[in-house]
Amino acid sequence: MIISIYISIYDHIYLSISHFVHIYLSIYLSIFLLFISIYLSIYLSIYLLHFFVHSYSSIYLSIYYILFTSLSLSLYIYIYIYIYIYFLHIYLSMITSKFVHSYLSIYLYIYYIFYLSIYLSIYLYLLHFFVHSYLSIYLSIYLSITFSIYLSIYLYIYISIYLSLFTYIYLILFNSIVIFSHVSFYLSLFTSYLSLITSTYLFVYQFIRIYMSIYLFIYVFLLL
Repeated sequence: MIISIYISIYDHIYLSISHFVHIYLSIYLSIFLLFISIYLSIYLSIYLLHFFVHSYSSIYLSIYYILFTSLSLSLYIYIYIYIYIYFLHIYLSMITSKFVHSYLSIYLYIYYIFYLSIYLSIYLYLLHFFVHSYLSIYLSIYLSITFSIYLSIYLYIYISIYLSLFTYIYLILFNSIVIFSHVSFYLSLFTSYLSLITSTYLFVYQFIRIYMSIYLFIYVFLLL
């Protein structure tokens, strides 16, 4: 009789302590997971914001640099040729007759207007087009791959942590270990499936975007 009472008291104390420890650990783990999820969300948000700002600023600066260098180079070349022909025109007017001077002047102006202008315009346009196309395609591919990778990782971590945390708290209230293990397994499969779908969607979207950008470049080039 005494032994049975002792065993029952011992079982009661053991169950009370284990229940208290279980509740304490559950609350502690829930708070810990919550802080980790908040920290990761803030950190990844700041990182993605920095990544977008840096990427778009690099695209803007590259386009601005290409336009600035093209215009500057064409302006310098035109000024140089114009000054050269102007002084050559003065020099020829001093050393040649009026007929020869008129003939050479017409020849030089025709040469300048039709040959050099067209040649330099086409050359600078092609240079600008190919450099801009190369940078645009390269940056589009780079941004597509890096953005899809970072976003898929971010979504996977976000969905996994928040769904696991919600399920963990929900199952702690019902104190069911077996169900918790099964649901955790199915949630892992579900989050993996969501991550795969997200990555596939982003890859298809970026592929279509790259294809359309290349198509538009070729179309504009053929029109011009």
